[in-house]
Amino acid sequence: MTNNDTKHLEKRKGRTIWTIRYVLPTDVRHAFLDNKGKPRKAFMRSTNTDDLATAQKIRNIVVSSIELKIESIRTGDENLMAPLANLYKQEMKKIQSEATELNIPDGAIDNVRDEALSRVYELGLVKATGKEVAKAMSTPTGYISEEEALEKLDKSGKVKQFYAEILGNSFDAYLDEWMVDRRKKVGAQYADAGIKHIKTFQKYHPTIAGVRWKVVKEWIDTLDINSNTILGYMSSLRSYWTHLTRLIEHKDAKDPTAFTDHVMPKTPHAKRKAWEAEDVRRLYQVESVHTKNNPTIRDVIHIGMFTGCRIEEITQFQVKNVVHKENIRCLFIDISKTDEHHGFGKRNTPIHSKLEPLIDRLLEEAGDDPDAYLINKVGNKNKYDKRSAGLSQAFSRHKVKLGYSIKKNKATFNQELQDFHSLRTTVNTFLRRKDIDQVNREVLCGWSKGFSNSSMAENNYLDMEQMYKYNERKRDIELLSELYDWLE
Repeated sequence: MTNNDTKHLEKRKGRTIWTIRYVLPTDVRHAFLDNKGKPRKAFMRSTNTDDLATAQKIRNIVVSSIELKIESIRTGDENLMAPLANLYKQEMKKIQSEATELNIPDGAIDNVRDEALSRVYELGLVKATGKEVAKAMSTPTGYISEEEALEKLDKSGKVKQFYAEILGNSFDAYLDEWMVDRRKKVGAQYADAGIKHIKTFQKYHPTIAGVRWKVVKEWIDTLDINSNTILGYMSSLRSYWTHLTRLIEHKDAKDPTAFTDHVMPKTPHAKRKAWEAEDVRRLYQVESVHTKNNPTIRDVIHIGMFTGCRIEEITQFQVKNVVHKENIRCLFIDISKTDEHHGFGKRNTPIHSKLEPLIDRLLEEAGDDPDAYLINKVGNKNKYDKRSAGLSQAFSRHKVKLGYSIKKNKATFNQELQDFHSLRTTVNTFLRRKDIDQVNREVLCGWSKGFSNSSMAENNYLDMEQMYKYNERKRDIELLSELYDWLE
């Protein structure tokens, strides 16, 4: 269906090119001055194209900017102009991309750059009069473009960055399309963290051009964060840079090794420490205001003590996850619900005899619906739909109330970290002391190491289903009675 909308569009007499014409309200004309410094009655701009579809897209950008500027003037809210920059960047890149695909004359694409020049003035990215710009355009070796003059006058670098982003040369220019693939590979939470990583580097080096190993090394040296955190940044940056060099084949991404083989600075780390048996007893038995108000905390501790499960795995248990394997009652941990980032986690863990009463109670409370959750009081889920977020925080508050420390940010010393995840370490350490093979411990608690692909993880899971019999698993998991001999 053809869109013949020509609102704010007209063709001047004898011309085929579409022109934008927007009549300005009288109360804001003082902010829209012509070349002579007089208020305009109407805002007019050529689209430089006779193609109506392209003209409409350019008109939408221009009209949006005018109306937002009018609102900013009337309300006195200068912050209204901030999101407008993002609108310009997205829409102008879209016009340029579509113009290229449709083989529209170069004038339409060149107009994007002309539009960007106008946007620089409207966004107030540089404060300069017409005379100052004209003066900056004149150099001892000849005249430079208005765009170059504005960049010269702008000491903040905002103008250069704005142009780079619109023309696809800014470091984060391809962030959106990279994110689509990244989310599929590592899940939304890890992918979203990557946005911060890319933006952090961009603040140091705004453009793709000039990124090389030495520049990255110099950036790393400026960071005042833990080396493990830097490793997370580098993982995202390597993935993004690979996207630019191999898939986009960007002409300015010239050093394929820019983000590889860097030595991380030595900084203090927090090392996870297992809970001792007495610590676990206190966590489980000693009441705090938090366990009094939220008894579910004790339930998840109880399950963690005898399974080594992650807290998110525990909160994802449904009625249908209580299964029988070789006549042994088990909790089935489904990899699809536990860890999108790694290729491990799927397993059937026998239910310890001291855990049976709790599982029976939870099943009775859940009812007959196979999709009902065993742990149904979890509080608010986080934005990634994780059910464990509230309980994890509640557990942390409970342990602090009992006198245990929390991780300090930017600590100048190595810390010993004890959190809910430390129960996994407690279970694993105890089973190791009881001479349970590493492979068998990984089957009981979940793989401690990821595999190169999901197929490899699945093959290992199937192999262990045959090799590690369920009566043997039950025997080994029952050894935990010795660790928690205080529990009846």
